[in-house]
Amino acid sequence: MSVSLAQILLILLIAAVVVYVFTLRSVSTDRLAMLLVAAAGCILVAWPGLSTAVARLVGIGRGTDLVLYLFVVFCLFRFVSTAAGMRRLEERLTRVVREAALQNVRPAPKAAHRLGGRRLDASRADSDTPGRLGDSSQHAG
Repeated sequence: MSVSLAQILLILLIAAVVVYVFTLRSVSTDRLAMLLVAAAGCILVAWPGLSTAVARLVGIGRGTDLVLYLFVVFCLFRFVSTAAGMRRLEERLTRVVREAALQNVRPAPKAAHRLGGRRLDASRADSDTPGRLGDSSQHAG
């Protein structure tokens, strides 16, 4: 099995994307990379034969194949960039929600627990309320 120059270059390009993602990533370098990709796209549109010439130089038969391979690498980069942006937004949202929740905290009432406007008194039996424990009217037979 022979390995072409194009395969080596594409593998190195994917490895560079991985290294970039885990070590060199920042918003400004993301913008620079997007600018470079846009510039390359404009150049290939202006001179369509250039993609074929570069493709043949690295061992790929057609320029459209080269563009497709580069598009796959670009999509990988863009996916990672978008996922990182989403993660940053989720972290910001979590901080904002936590801060808002802490600002809206109300102190617990000093009175005993309330149910339906009545204080609960565990020491008292509800024998005077029909249908409750201790009600003697339901046990008469």
